[in-house]
Amino acid sequence: MHHPGTVSKGTIKSVGDVILCLEEILAEMQNHKIYNVIIQQFFVQIFYVIGTETFNAILENSRYCTYQNGFQIKSAIAQLQSWIASKSSILAVSKTR
Repeated sequence: MHHPGTVSKGTIKSVGDVILCLEEILAEMQNHKIYNVIIQQFFVQIFYVIGTETFNAILENSRYCTYQNGFQIKSAIAQLQSWIASKSSILAVSKTR
């Protein structure tokens, strides 16, 4: 069932859509009272996948190696970092491992 303001499968076309999707996942995990440590590990893994997929796409396709695309990627990363910072009370992972 698709709710207004939600992202449906196959409609993620921008970093804003990614953030909306991440927001929905986070809210759903909190609604189901998932432990914060599990939520944190989930998001660590999601951002690992996003990073590796982005890196691989850049290496595999020279059309991404332009100033304009580099700036767009930098802007998208900044938006994701801003979202993460806004959720720092939930997503903060201890660096003492």
